[in-house]
Amino acid sequence: NDSGNVAFSPYSIVSGLALAAMGAKGETAQQFQHVFHYSLSLLPLIADFNQSLQTSSNSKGGSQVWLASAIWLQKNLPFLPSFKIAMQRSFGLSLQTLDFA
Repeated sequence: NDSGNVAFSPYSIVSGLALAAMGAKGETAQQFQHVFHYSLSLLPLIADFNQSLQTSSNSKGGSQVWLASAIWLQKNLPFLPSFKIAMQRSFGLSLQTLDFA
């Protein structure tokens, strides 16, 4: 019910897929790289973009950009500790668990 402009960016979709890609390995990781047309790790690419958004939204008189991100995993699903650390360091995300069943 608030007045004002709201925009939804394709970045939300791409960043979500990139976060999933960072947790992938083997053939799945190769498929993500093929979809993104990016041969190196996606972490630096997305982290740099996130940093540029934060910098531009903090400048005086600049536009404000609000990003909301979370990672929800199936309860008791194993994941590598390095994935959790990468999400925390690069994006300030914490991994949450939920029983989707």
